[in-house]
Amino acid sequence: MIGAVPEEKATRGASRYDAIIATFVGLCALCVSGYTAYMQRQQVRAAVWPILEFDTSNGPIQFTLANKGIGPAIIKHVIVRVDGQPVRNWAEVLEKFLGPGKHPGAESDINGHVFSAGESMDVFTPHDDANNAINFDKSNPAVGATE
Repeated sequence: MIGAVPEEKATRGASRYDAIIATFVGLCALCVSGYTAYMQRQQVRAAVWPILEFDTSNGPIQFTLANKGIGPAIIKHVIVRVDGQPVRNWAEVLEKFLGPGKHPGAESDINGHVFSAGESMDVFTPHDDANNAINFDKSNPAVGATE
């Protein structure tokens, strides 16, 4: 009987050691699993980012905003600046460019707008006195181009 007691103590010590190792391996597996899920989520989020593109054209003159990404874009706030100074609206932009007076145009409010993937919107198109969109032409006084 004396010889059987040391064997039990060795077995108990080994089983404790095995339990500690198994717990450590389980915690490592849990951490790796959590990190993998986090990285997959980041990759999925990056894959659906919106990509907003601001474009201008000269025939007719217009400013366009488009979502070229595959995810929706939520526009919360828009600040338009002329010479580094913020302006309240497109009429004020034209006033700074062309001087005081009436400058008609078609504008869209994009504050709070949600652009779906592939959606585009004409943000601003200046018009002449007959309410026609203005085409870029250096001889047109409404354009105000100088060489």
